[in-house]
Amino acid sequence: MYNKNTLYQMSNKMKSILILLSLLLLTSVSCKKKTYQSMTVIKGCEGTYLRLNDKDHEICNETLLDKYEDGTVVEASIERNDNCVSDRIRCAMPHNHECEPGTFKIIKIK
Repeated sequence: MYNKNTLYQMSNKMKSILILLSLLLLTSVSCKKKTYQSMTVIKGCEGTYLRLNDKDHEICNETLLDKYEDGTVVEASIERNDNCVSDRIRCAMPHNHECEPGTFKIIKIK
């Protein structure tokens, strides 16, 4: 049927295919695609927010927005992260716009 050399070559091809498939799977899992959306920067003494779909998202790493003025539209990617806490001092006034529950962290700004 098959000689040893033929079986050895088939075995090496299978190993190569398995390694290639493993690398492709690993790459697709590790490269999480960032979704950028247009959001408006909202700044006030009560915090810094990004407004998306008429809801404000409180941003914990707001230093990334320091160079943007209030009302500026940015392309950003954010994710909910309730463990992320701002170290900025805020006033005791409530934020007067509908908010998305939780705290959000900016992943990247285009």
